[in-house]
Amino acid sequence: MTRPTDWSSLGYGSDPVPGDHSRVDLIGRMYVGTADSIKRAVDNFETALDPEFGHSKTMDAIREVSGDVADRVHRAEDRYRRVGEAVIVYAAALRIAQQNSADALASANAAETALHSANNMAAYYQRQVDSPDTPPANLAGYTQSQSTWEGRANEATRTISSAVATLQSAISSRDSAANTAISSIENVGDSGNLNDSAWDNIVQWVHENKELIDLIVDIVGYIATAVMVIALFIPGLNAIVGLVALIATIVTLANVALQVAAGTMGPVEALLNVGLAALTFVGGRAISTAVKGTQSAVGASVSNSIRGSYGSARISGMTQARAMSMVDEAIAVSRPGQLTMLERLKYLTLDFRQVSEIRNVANIQLLSGNLSSHSARHMARLAQLSGFSFALEGGSQIAELAINSGTANEKPLAWRLGDNW
Repeated sequence: MTRPTDWSSLGYGSDPVPGDHSRVDLIGRMYVGTADSIKRAVDNFETALDPEFGHSKTMDAIREVSGDVADRVHRAEDRYRRVGEAVIVYAAALRIAQQNSADALASANAAETALHSANNMAAYYQRQVDSPDTPPANLAGYTQSQSTWEGRANEATRTISSAVATLQSAISSRDSAANTAISSIENVGDSGNLNDSAWDNIVQWVHENKELIDLIVDIVGYIATAVMVIALFIPGLNAIVGLVALIATIVTLANVALQVAAGTMGPVEALLNVGLAALTFVGGRAISTAVKGTQSAVGASVSNSIRGSYGSARISGMTQARAMSMVDEAIAVSRPGQLTMLERLKYLTLDFRQVSEIRNVANIQLLSGNLSSHSARHMARLAQLSGFSFALEGGSQIAELAINSGTANEKPLAWRLGDNW
């Protein structure tokens, strides 16, 4: 949005109502969108914990604490929604104020030009009236013309004054809307029993350093795994293995406890991470090579299918590099958080980021709207690499639920819309 830069006709050296109302509105809608996402996540969480999904000690324990977790998340949703709505209301007021100020400026600019012209003409006829060389017969006409141009000058001056008043009203409306939005946001900050405290500083630190914390925990896990693998070939290291395993377990549990308390890890994810750590210590990471092989295979087969899709449609320009760039884009936006709880149960022994990448690549749509003919095979291979879901209570039933709620029925993600894939 481009705003005028010269506001001198209204007595301002710069824009008195600056800002981009469309961007402010977008930010407000992003907050509301976040609130909607939180609500969907809570709804999915509560649905996943429905008794119809079966009973186990883990699921029953999760259900016992889910009510308080859901309540806290709902309060966070309310905060995001109310902040977003306050910003959206302010954006609308800013848009009106900016439009009114621009209209006032246009009116003042036109009036200033008219005033300059009227003053010149009035001065001209004044000189004619005052000139001793003016014939007496012309004096009446010159006097009338001078009066007419002075009237036009006065009218232009009144127009400028009105434009200045309009601008001041726009500024006042903008300021009032801003104060209302600020007050609403401050009220949101004081509500919901989510106010900042000394503990909140710790929470903020955990949020800001989550990646570093996870990296440290992963390194400890790698060391423990390496020591255990070495112990398989060197007898007599049981004491050292036990000490390393104990340290790794303490670090893992401490990390889970801290992140659960800080809100960067949910209770379900915490239980899954603890289970994953336990599986890792008994060799769960040994399948990482096979997962990487699947990741490479799905990327290659899907890129070939994309090229074939364009070829069948007689659309030129789809090179192998361009097809792979689509695959790389799907990989780049992949995050462990995209996986549902049931998917995490299904792929518990695998790296969630790699699972997300393979799943997203396998779900790239071709021009026909179908998926690559190899996608189902790759996803089946991925499921075979993770046997944990079949080891749970009611294993085959849970695995079936994970498959039915997984990629086959998912709507395309936003990044896969466009470019006519």
